[in-house]
Amino acid sequence: MHVMLSRVEAVGDVTLTLAAVGWLKQCLPDCKVSMLVSSYSAHVAYSSKYIDEVVLLPSEMEVRELSSFLKSLSITHIVHITANKLISKAAKSAGIPHRHGIIGRFYHWFTCTKLLFMRRGHSGFHESYFNLLLVARSMGIAEPTFDYLRLNYYDLVGFTVLPKDSASKTSSKKVLLHPFSRGNGREWPLSHYAELAHLLIQNGIIPVLGGILADSIEFEKSKFLFPESCEIIFGQDSLVKYFERISYVDCFISSSTGPLHVASAMGQKCIGIFPPKKALDIARWGAMGNLSRNIVCDTKDNKSCESNCSNRNCDCMCSVSSSFVFEEVLRLIVPDKIFNESLH
Repeated sequence: MHVMLSRVEAVGDVTLTLAAVGWLKQCLPDCKVSMLVSSYSAHVAYSSKYIDEVVLLPSEMEVRELSSFLKSLSITHIVHITANKLISKAAKSAGIPHRHGIIGRFYHWFTCTKLLFMRRGHSGFHESYFNLLLVARSMGIAEPTFDYLRLNYYDLVGFTVLPKDSASKTSSKKVLLHPFSRGNGREWPLSHYAELAHLLIQNGIIPVLGGILADSIEFEKSKFLFPESCEIIFGQDSLVKYFERISYVDCFISSSTGPLHVASAMGQKCIGIFPPKKALDIARWGAMGNLSRNIVCDTKDNKSCESNCSNRNCDCMCSVSSSFVFEEVLRLIVPDKIFNESLH
């Protein structure tokens, strides 16, 4: 049996599918599991010890060419975790015997052999749990509870890039701040990151500002707000090297981003900052590991965030103070530290 999971999406989406792979291998240990991914997200899939083969989606292929490519892989089952019309048509044309997809995509009615009555955005499930249930129901295997997923998250993910022990780290404590999401979610204000950077330095912790090279252009506009002793590393690392950097620091902080989920999956101490808006909130996108902390503004008025806030201007994200996030950092990395008096 060769099961292919089609997940041609971003880093965070692929990361939140890894636990489903671990559960599948736990239930069907003798099956071969491959994952179809984009080249950008491939290194996330390579980091899972449960994926037997990482298959890169060839660029600019028509249905006929992609069909021939898939046919050459001797796939018996394909689960369309990412709904993709081209891949769905090609999988059918390739003659893959078992093809599974959610019922909400009309083209799945004609290209899949099994339709799943599941709706991602309206399920109320965390993304990782939804992906696991989608795979379990496709393959007819047992469905664990969400509590089981949380308790066994690291084992199910099987991430092979793990945080380094203290001997591998520098003597100074470092916190990696990843302020930009490239428009994929609500961002915590850059001015708040600057305030946090000052608090970190006042307490002997080095802030490291990271992200892709394009983020550096936006960062330059507010660089003057940050202490000069910050380490600025935008665009310096490949994705693999950035994973390694995440594993070396003492804590990782961002809003809802792919690297946050990578940090959580590898067992790194991390903090995610979220809005209360449904479908963008902790319930769906929160970091899953037990060394992760998810922060949301202290409000019960979720409807206000729904109607009054936007990705560019979210008062709910702004209301999460830098001092509150800093206290969470101390609890994670310096549990016996007495809080700096400047906070009070």
